[in-house]
Amino acid sequence: FNTVPGVGKVVSTPNAHLSNTIADNSDFTVNTHYKLTSGTVPNGLSFSLKRISSQAFFVNFDGNAASHAASDSVDLEITFQDAAFASGDASDVLGNPMKVRLQFTDID
Repeated sequence: FNTVPGVGKVVSTPNAHLSNTIADNSDFTVNTHYKLTSGTVPNGLSFSLKRISSQAFFVNFDGNAASHAASDSVDLEITFQDAAFASGDASDVLGNPMKVRLQFTDID
């Protein structure tokens, strides 16, 4: 965000429209559109990002985690690459990198 000094008023926001090279309801490609830069997806699960529209995507975990106690919860960091955005500049996007927490819960 760009703000007016001393006021905090937002005067513009970065262009964060997703690239049109990814069709709606299609998965982003790892290492092309994003990288997992921190954390590891638990064994037994697959991870994907699916474009919903030019301004929205869905984070998806699919499968059954081999270990799923609360202590097996993980924090992932997703860093979007330039190819993910219509502007071609991921460094201009607020919230990049993005953190995702996969929280397991113990059942008594």
